[in-house]
Amino acid sequence: MRRWVAVAVLVALLLLGAATANAASRISFSRPIPVEHSGIAELRSSGGASCPSARLCVATDGTPRIVTSTNPTGGRRAWAAGMVGSFGFIADIACPSTSLCVATGADSGLDGFYTSTDPAGAGTWSFGTIDPDGSDLTGVSCPSARLCVAAAVADLIRTS
Repeated sequence: MRRWVAVAVLVALLLLGAATANAASRISFSRPIPVEHSGIAELRSSGGASCPSARLCVATDGTPRIVTSTNPTGGRRAWAAGMVGSFGFIADIACPSTSLCVATGADSGLDGFYTSTDPAGAGTWSFGTIDPDGSDLTGVSCPSARLCVAAAVADLIRTS
């Protein structure tokens, strides 16, 4: 009996995995949308993007600039660009909700993170430093507003 239960569980897991893989293979992307507002050029390949809902997306190109949209599929005019920080970069960005975004990066030579409770506004972002341990934060993921995990060079992990 145990053997049949184990076989049934294995078959169910295989079917679930196949359905998940099939759903993931159906994704497709639009043609590139150039974003050039206020003299800010289009996004480069480094950086990241996060969309906590279908009505808000926030992206960065690895510089201290972000682009936001409350209508991400609305074309070029639906995106607004702005500068975050004074002199630095944003390495990655994660938005667990429409009222919180966290980005890793640096500003004025200090490693740290940017946060915003109103991510659509470039002027609403603030910068905080981390302990000076010589590690650059390179990536961030926030499954909720209560937990963010940031990766750093030299195999370091930081949690909020």
